[in-house]
Amino acid sequence: MLCRGQVPAERLQEYYDTLHKECQRLGHLVENVLAFARLSRGKIRGRKDSGPCAELLNGVFERVAARPRSAGVTVAITHDSHTKLLSLRTDLLSVEQILTNLADNSLKYNTNPSPTLSFSVMQMPRTVAIRVIDNGTGMSEEARRNLFRPFSRSAEARRGCKPGVGLGLALSRDIARSIGGELTLEKSDERGTTFLLTLPLGE
Repeated sequence: MLCRGQVPAERLQEYYDTLHKECQRLGHLVENVLAFARLSRGKIRGRKDSGPCAELLNGVFERVAARPRSAGVTVAITHDSHTKLLSLRTDLLSVEQILTNLADNSLKYNTNPSPTLSFSVMQMPRTVAIRVIDNGTGMSEEARRNLFRPFSRSAEARRGCKPGVGLGLALSRDIARSIGGELTLEKSDERGTTFLLTLPLGE
């Protein structure tokens, strides 16, 4: 329609915004498929980023939070006092991909009229823990059982957000394990859903 000049001038920006969002969504979906294929073949990125925990993670959080914020989600980022003194040695690209998948899922399935998403960092024994918390209505028991199974998708997406192919969470757990961490569902009920990502501490 844009090529044929069929869009009224006052709606051009709306169409460009839609194209941009769809390009981002499909690009992310393709990256998930490729990453899943790499892990299936035993290929791991293997890069390491080192530095102060809060400094490294805050850059990741800000990039991950951009899309939810643009969709009207209130995003909060917090660190406990201990993590600010810790060093972290991990693959930040992998961490960002995991958190992006979690944030995208929250964006798709959170039907709360005032959606929120928080990233909370705390120290645990020999690990740094990142909790990703939303205020949605939670998942069904069936969805929780199949959550980390490849190509398993939750029921219905939020209006305006299209579901993917069901690789995001399975891939995220595999990526977490490939960099020495773990991804689990901590809780999901009528008050919201919490995922827990743990990462090994730096030396």
